[in-house]
Amino acid sequence: MARLNGIQKAMADKPSASLIALEKDLQSELALVLNQEEELWSLKSRLNWLIQGDRNTTFHHMTTLIRRKRNKILNLKNGQGEWINDLAAVKDFVRSSFCKLYTSEFTSSPKLIPVSDLALPLLSDEEAQILNLPVQDDEIKQALWSLKPFKSPNLDGLHATFFQRFWLVVGNSMVDEIKRATFVPGRKGVENAIIAQEIIHIASRKKGNIGYMVIKIDLEKAYDRLEWSFIREVLHAANFLPDLIQIIMSCVSSTSTSILFNGGILDPFLPSRGIQQGDPLSPYLFILCMEVLGRIIEHKCTKGTWKPIKASAGGPAFSHLFFADDLLLFAKANPSNCRCVKEVIEEFCKRSGQNINPLKSKVYFSPNVDRDRRAELCDILGFHSTPNLGSYLGFPIRHAGSSNQDLNFVLDRVKQRLVGWKASLLSLAGRKGSSDSKRKIHWVGWKKVTRPVEEGGLGIQTAKGRNLAYLAKLNWRFNAEKAVLWTQVLRKKYMSPRRINSRSVNALPSSRTWKAMKVGMDIFTKGTRWSLGHDNNLKFWIRWERPCQGWFKLNTDGSSLGNSSAAGGGGILRDASGNWVQAFSRNIGTTTSFMAEIWALRDGLLMCLNLGINALEVELDARVVADPMNCSANSNVANFAVVNNCKRLISLLPQAKVTHCYREANQCADGLARLGTQQDADILFYNSPPPSLLYCFLLDLYGHFCTRRCPAIVDVVAVS
Repeated sequence: MARLNGIQKAMADKPSASLIALEKDLQSELALVLNQEEELWSLKSRLNWLIQGDRNTTFHHMTTLIRRKRNKILNLKNGQGEWINDLAAVKDFVRSSFCKLYTSEFTSSPKLIPVSDLALPLLSDEEAQILNLPVQDDEIKQALWSLKPFKSPNLDGLHATFFQRFWLVVGNSMVDEIKRATFVPGRKGVENAIIAQEIIHIASRKKGNIGYMVIKIDLEKAYDRLEWSFIREVLHAANFLPDLIQIIMSCVSSTSTSILFNGGILDPFLPSRGIQQGDPLSPYLFILCMEVLGRIIEHKCTKGTWKPIKASAGGPAFSHLFFADDLLLFAKANPSNCRCVKEVIEEFCKRSGQNINPLKSKVYFSPNVDRDRRAELCDILGFHSTPNLGSYLGFPIRHAGSSNQDLNFVLDRVKQRLVGWKASLLSLAGRKGSSDSKRKIHWVGWKKVTRPVEEGGLGIQTAKGRNLAYLAKLNWRFNAEKAVLWTQVLRKKYMSPRRINSRSVNALPSSRTWKAMKVGMDIFTKGTRWSLGHDNNLKFWIRWERPCQGWFKLNTDGSSLGNSSAAGGGGILRDASGNWVQAFSRNIGTTTSFMAEIWALRDGLLMCLNLGINALEVELDARVVADPMNCSANSNVANFAVVNNCKRLISLLPQAKVTHCYREANQCADGLARLGTQQDADILFYNSPPPSLLYCFLLDLYGHFCTRRCPAIVDVVAVS
């Protein structure tokens, strides 16, 4: 800085090209030193949320000092409730506590059925061989780049960012040292959270004699208590090759642990159980071990001693949801289920070394479980009852009576970043915003700030807009990933024919998740279009298809000139060769198009019964009519008496099925329905095609294709 000041003074008196070049070099060196200083204090302050912003080493200095002061331990309370004030005694207590935590409690193997008998998911021989292949250089690089740059350093004091930045220099030596590759996570916690929310929603509305319970389990130091012998047994049961098991167990067991205490390091010790937090391998070993608990539960469900619960009628039943160490258990609320749950938990803890924290574990009961029964069940489980399970995977679980205030924690976190002593150390741009205690300066209106950069704004996204984008993406996943579990739950619960055909579908109870997805539906539909791709079932060329040999096909249709206006119905019966058997047209009078479709179907079924048809396929282009015909439950749609009458007529046929077709494949029936709106007679029957329908009938008879007019929206392909 002194040289730079001297050069600038000299240039003020007598500028020269050499002084200008020297000043430029010194300015570059100063910028480099400032960057290095900022990175150093950023590392010490352990800030992950600050990606780009002020060059403010004072901020990092203060963050580091405050963090050290907050984390400094002066005294501790032991297990007997006595305070330890002597610093040396505190250090001994801390070290001995961690030694106890990481020391195995197994003196002999528990006498339980082998893990291999629990039917764990197995690696195929081919998969096991692939995992046993030598590690590739790109796998090591991928593992390194998956680490956060400024997380805790290795024993050599170097952070991951050092190896990432100087990969070209140190990469080869790193490859020689590393002997295992990384795994890439693919599961999404939001899927489990949605399922959990739907089960809580159905449980909170449960009535009747059978109650539900949802148990939230807290595993005490889950990673640290996992027994190495249990890990080895699980790897063997999952068909890992012995060489790979040996490599994995050497990574797990060849560790030396030191405790950082008030900036210093306590004497190291050798653990005999547990897996390391932050190790890329640890989450996958833990998930594989938790699979044992899942299999024990499934075994109990198969025997019938554990009764799972459903989120919807006809949907999948759930006994548990696991995501790492976040555990939810579901069962019907009765003593036998509670005893079974307790037995399962105790067996798993004996196998794995895990321990349940009864103070943090809790159980939620549906409202139809009375207080005395809750107390009885809680005594069996050893957990306390709660009206609110809190959060799951970071998502607040919404119970009956929950409000939007449950999400205030998001605002509180933002405010904590902006107010207080830290905000005073940031530049004005860095602490833009207001708090309850002090108002800050706003340069421009918020609407201008959120405009795109091209339009003069800062390109900051609004919370509402971002939320709508997430909801639209959730809609896309809901329509594209139809086979995954969470979409099956929502479809069975909210898209059943009975619910869709309800007269007041919007008034039916829905969870907050489903209501939110309906909000994002408009954005989703605007950003999708038809597109051909692999396994897409799109039909651009449509034709009427003949029924199977020995069967007859009835096509019906209803036509209304407007809502509650003049309406007609019609239908045509053809054999397996496509020949005309009989048809009809009816003047229905004034009604809706829905009722016109129902009356046309009823007339067609009566015609077929009078003709003695034994095997009948019914086709109509109104899905709102076709779907209830395939639903065994009584319909609650408008004019349910007529709908149920049609279902009764179908049951009188020896063989019958009802399917939906596109309008382009139902043109003969459509023409007959339009004739019905114009005729004076109540109903007319045709043994041969009327002149106005002859051409249409011949097109169907000879298998003529017609173009399907596809809508502009599809539920599988997104448009960027």
